[in-house]
Amino acid sequence: MRTGRHYRLETQEREQAQAFIQQVFGDLRLDLVDSQFAFEWRVDVLDLGPVMVMPTVVSGGVRLDGTASNTIIGLQSRGQARAGDGRDEIMIARDRVAAVYSAGARAEWESDGDLQSSAVIFQPEFLRRQLELLTGTTVLASPRFSLELPTGDGAGAGIGRICQFLLAEVPRGIEPLDHPVVVASLCDTLARALLVGHAHDFSDLLARAPKQADPKLVRQVEEYVRAHASGPISLGELALLTGTSLQAIEATFKTQRGTTLSAFIRSSRLEHAREALLSDPTLTPTRAVYVAGFLQPERFVAEYFLAFGEHPEETWRRARQGHAYVRSPEVPTVFVICDEPRRCANLHAWLRAAGHGVELFDSARAFVRGDHSMRAGCVVLDLSLADHALVAEQAPRLPRVCLATPDVAIAIAAMKLGAHDVLSCSFESAELLGAVETALGRDAAQRRVAAERAQWSARMASLSPRELEVCERVARGLLNKQVAAELGISEATVKVHRARGMAKLGVGSAVELLHVLRSEPQSPALDVPPRP
Repeated sequence: MRTGRHYRLETQEREQAQAFIQQVFGDLRLDLVDSQFAFEWRVDVLDLGPVMVMPTVVSGGVRLDGTASNTIIGLQSRGQARAGDGRDEIMIARDRVAAVYSAGARAEWESDGDLQSSAVIFQPEFLRRQLELLTGTTVLASPRFSLELPTGDGAGAGIGRICQFLLAEVPRGIEPLDHPVVVASLCDTLARALLVGHAHDFSDLLARAPKQADPKLVRQVEEYVRAHASGPISLGELALLTGTSLQAIEATFKTQRGTTLSAFIRSSRLEHAREALLSDPTLTPTRAVYVAGFLQPERFVAEYFLAFGEHPEETWRRARQGHAYVRSPEVPTVFVICDEPRRCANLHAWLRAAGHGVELFDSARAFVRGDHSMRAGCVVLDLSLADHALVAEQAPRLPRVCLATPDVAIAIAAMKLGAHDVLSCSFESAELLGAVETALGRDAAQRRVAAERAQWSARMASLSPRELEVCERVARGLLNKQVAAELGISEATVKVHRARGMAKLGVGSAVELLHVLRSEPQSPALDVPPRP
């Protein structure tokens, strides 16, 4: 069933699968071969325009043979299959090798078992045009690629990681792919990874040393990127704007600014996301991930923290401090959710007398509507409210002290939903205050670990893949020459990557390096003493 960018096909009929294959892949014939599994074809199509990504599950013996109308990368997540293009034949399997079928070339694929795979499908005109923009050279045909694409590192590993991420996100609805910034960035990234990282019959154009562009173009590119940071930035548009190749722009950018064009675009988008969080009250930290062009929230948070020294959520909360009803996010607040006036009055009096900041709500829906889930504090929740479960759903990070009803099943359900404590109907003020103090301590511990984890993630994210490889081996006790031999690089190169990596991580020895690489902050569940 088709729904915008994402649609799904599930069938056990060969004819229906055959029609879909010819529509998407080209003039390929589908045949069933002997297998212990019954035939079933299940595919999700993520239509990004010039590129489609298709996570697929196939059961039963299947053989495809014909001519591909698009350029297709076939990767395996589970099982293995035989692939051929009329010239070569390989076995494709997870973490080893993928197959690249070129537009207009023969395509053969066969499997006799249960497997999970992903296909990345490029319109040939899109790839041809991307190659022209990269090199500044007229290309008359879509590239013809080598069949075997290693997936252990390089372009194959990068494409594989993107496909695995999308495969995991499909069941959740793929919200990022509704954002044009993410879509444009993803298409450019996949196309360039294939063109630059994999062998084809125009690889010699990319191997030539690019000519330096006019240095004045760097400022022109910077102005364009800053002006368009809120929307899609096609690298092809930059080539057309400056009248030169992307390779020339990037080489000149590196010489003039000491950084890459991609890094500058990413930095500009982060700055725009920060400005939007400060000025746009409708923008949440979750949506800011996509405004900045990121697919993965964890990567966005790490780079944001590295750039600005705070979480996106902290920026967002600071922007909201101008509203009178918002307390400082650094001051813990006890959110009391109760609709019985006498009980509310008692709770408020006890908590205020103990020195706590208190805010009252007469329903869980009113609390959730105020979007307090990111603030420091805890919740005191009356389980007699019909909508009390909303708090666990919408504010899971805030510890909850629940006030039980005579219905034991409700109290048990609250504990299963992660309540910090459940007090009996006849609780005393001392019991409540003890539970609140412990809950506030737990929240403070969680926030401390979250901040430490963000700092750790930011440091790790700042390492290049090669710096990480070198640092991991140095931490294991390998000498520079041993690292060089293992990675196939010179000892001098190892020293450079080692020095840069250790500087970014703020360490001065292999022992400190080992500690940092293995010291991701852990859950604070055991850091808070139990309530007396």
